[in-house]
Amino acid sequence: MVVMAVGFPIAAMALEPEALITYRGVEGSLWIEVEVIPDVPVVGPNKFTVRVRNNGTREFIDNAKIMIVAYDGEAQPHYQVVALNNPINTMDYVGRLTVKSPGIWRLHITVEAPGVGSEVFVVPVDIAPQRLDPGPGGALVLLVIVSGFISGGFYLRMRSHQVLKSR
Repeated sequence: MVVMAVGFPIAAMALEPEALITYRGVEGSLWIEVEVIPDVPVVGPNKFTVRVRNNGTREFIDNAKIMIVAYDGEAQPHYQVVALNNPINTMDYVGRLTVKSPGIWRLHITVEAPGVGSEVFVVPVDIAPQRLDPGPGGALVLLVIVSGFISGGFYLRMRSHQVLKSR
């Protein structure tokens, strides 16, 4: 049981797709890097990971306060989330945003680091429409379901004939 509890976070991390670094920037005394999952952000849930460093010393800052506000193409704020430290990797701050429309969005990432200062980074993100293309996986699932219904129907028919003959 202990092995399972210890192995779970590692297994959960292995299941996540690869992230794409969408932004690296310096403002004042802070340096940030932003990653997004999925690698092509789409309408729906998106995970943003922010890493913060002191620009002078290049050391990671693990006690910053990070707020992400998403602005649409008309400069109207729509979504806001606080990015929290990842308990497994304390240099990662993770925020999840569920975006409901495609287009160019601007993430205003406010970073407050004690002893270093506060800065606002503006990160453009192109949110693509949700892909609804049929794929081979969907065709396989459909084939399995239809085959199950057909074979179940044949089984019921054969079984009912057996029961009727035995009477």
